[in-house]
Amino acid sequence: ISEGKKDLVRFTLAGDGPERAAMERRGIPANVVLAGRVDDARLDELFTAGHGLVLPTRFEGMPTVVLEAMARARPVIVSDVGASAELVDHSNGFLLPAGEPEALHRAIIALAGMDRDERKRMGAAGRVKVEASFTWSAVTQRFVALCAEIAQRG
Repeated sequence: ISEGKKDLVRFTLAGDGPERAAMERRGIPANVVLAGRVDDARLDELFTAGHGLVLPTRFEGMPTVVLEAMARARPVIVSDVGASAELVDHSNGFLLPAGEPEALHRAIIALAGMDRDERKRMGAAGRVKVEASFTWSAVTQRFVALCAEIAQRG
């Protein structure tokens, strides 16, 4: 985030990895908190406190954390990799080209600039998508229907 916008956005980075020590040596900006590895309870706290999820990943299958954010009615900013395009569109977040920092910057600034009602509408749209297609009940129903279709082809 540019110097003029750093007070607009705060990030809590959940997770751990081999780059953490190097990041800490280089210095962490004042608007960034490294939460480290988090359990489910802490993850729920982070979703509750946050205004959205940012996942600028280069490789994913079906990102569970995106589904978790959507289930909690949080807008999502995610790279267009793996199955992300099945989850996120303009109604519930920002689907970005992978590896394009300017697109990521614009999306973060756009989300930060939204008022509470706009974020709430976007989050609600994500929750509707999760409930319609990605609950255990919805997935089970689709799987049973697929099995029945295969059995009929016999």
